[in-house]
Amino acid sequence: MINGAHVIVSSKDPKSDRAFFRDVLKFPAVAAGDGWLIFELPPAEAAFHPSEKNDLHELYFMCEDLKATMESLEAQKVECEPVQEVQLGSRTTISLPGGGKICLYQPKHPTATTPLPLPKDEWKLKANANYQEVMKTLMTLMTASLVLPIWFIRNFLPVGPTEPIGKYLYPWAYCSWIFLALALVCGMFFYAASAKFVKVVCGGRETRSETFFEGARDWSGGTAVFFFLLGLISAGLFFHGQTASHQPFDLGYSLPDHSTPLLLFSSQGLPGSKAIRIDQLNQSVDD
Repeated sequence: MINGAHVIVSSKDPKSDRAFFRDVLKFPAVAAGDGWLIFELPPAEAAFHPSEKNDLHELYFMCEDLKATMESLEAQKVECEPVQEVQLGSRTTISLPGGGKICLYQPKHPTATTPLPLPKDEWKLKANANYQEVMKTLMTLMTASLVLPIWFIRNFLPVGPTEPIGKYLYPWAYCSWIFLALALVCGMFFYAASAKFVKVVCGGRETRSETFFEGARDWSGGTAVFFFLLGLISAGLFFHGQTASHQPFDLGYSLPDHSTPLLLFSSQGLPGSKAIRIDQLNQSVDD
């Protein structure tokens, strides 16, 4: 059963071209002895083009951004010919040290370089998609929770519409904002690790393993939830502190000893308010 492909590139100076593939294009290689290097290539595809002759094979490298790739190669003194717009995409030709040329293009056609996930890995992709939906909801709540201290001050405290609210912001409000901001940062790390995890599961190349990105995704997601809860707790403590410091005056009274005259205030600090002795109040009621 076929399990790979081996491309042969003819060269008048194979030693220099091997060094070019290794040092400039950064293709990993294995040593086959006597200076021969066999290079690992990016994901590949094959296409048959009409021709008057057989056995005319060409090697094309593909990229996602031709302009950026050309700038990177030219920075390493690699000659690139002017870009041509052809049916298959935007194409240029790069010169090899041995005198040969290789085409480089940004395809416009559908490509077969991204393999479909194996059936045994489908559950990983579905689980990852569910995690992303949960995190999407949580990040929406995190963002909305940032305004809770301001909303509380504007709606439940005697603050004018144009009055600055800085003096009402207790330290717990700032703690809430810090924790919620950290939660959002962890949420962004979650999505980055999640995307890398999907890429590796689908066969993409990364320097880290699938297990690494899975662990990074789970850790960042759990940490985001942890900071989110701390942010909500801090907001709750801020609400409690503000409520306790702005309680209305208590008009109730008690009579622990009926023989002791007590005072009952009509209200605190109101014009015309006065104190009345409890025994005088009782006498007035009796009369």
